[in-house]
Amino acid sequence: MYAVKGRLDDARRVLDRSRDESEAAEEYNIVALHAQRDVEEDRGSAIGDLREFAWMRWLLYIGIGLAVAQQFTGVNTIVYYGTTILESTGLGASASIVATITLGMTSVIGVIVGIILLGKINRRPLLMFGFAAVAISHVILAASFLLPESTFRSYLILGAMLAFMFCMQTFAGPIVWLVLSEIFPMTIRGFSMGVSIACLWAADTVISFMFPILAEALGSTPVFLLFAVINTVSYLFVRKFMPETRGRTLEELEDDFRTHDASHYVHVAPVGVHGS
Repeated sequence: MYAVKGRLDDARRVLDRSRDESEAAEEYNIVALHAQRDVEEDRGSAIGDLREFAWMRWLLYIGIGLAVAQQFTGVNTIVYYGTTILESTGLGASASIVATITLGMTSVIGVIVGIILLGKINRRPLLMFGFAAVAISHVILAASFLLPESTFRSYLILGAMLAFMFCMQTFAGPIVWLVLSEIFPMTIRGFSMGVSIACLWAADTVISFMFPILAEALGSTPVFLLFAVINTVSYLFVRKFMPETRGRTLEELEDDFRTHDASHYVHVAPVGVHGS
């Protein structure tokens, strides 16, 4: 940001504080070069830049896709309607509330585990695994509702919900937010993150509003099978389009985006990065 605004001395000062001397000098030259190019290409607004450069538009589409996919896991149907779902399985109100608290605790644990894994394993495989695991959890949920009503059925549904919440909050939750902060070039970052996050909450609104209507009209099994299909599509989307951002500088990522089409972004971390 300093470099784009012409404050190169401040940019160098920040690098000197966080890098050794030779590394800071090398990275400063790269940052200054990219900042000059960004300033020369700047069309005066994020919308102007997006209109001019197709590669920037593709990044916005990918950001929106990731944001919407995160909410189309159905996470907030479990958060908002978890107690209602569990009560419908035959659990009493008190037991359902306790189970919902357990879902919240599982969510917190999942986020902590996800943060740890982000420092050890590449983003794409983690996110693909997350969407696959979420889809499987939805299939188990859908099948569970077909069983005769019993205590076993109630706790099987709770177990599937806990597995879903752990997988969602470990993988899709933190990874999508992190990748959104990494893929956009500086000139459109604020605008593009804003649009992506607006689409994320719009998707949340649609899912939260439609879930009880669909569950009432179709039943729980078809609805959770639909979520399984959606998450399978999300898995395929990540596999084809999401770039691997771990171990790359923002400048390296931008060069990759400029020189490749969206279906051929670099999908592996640099050689030598642990977990590649």
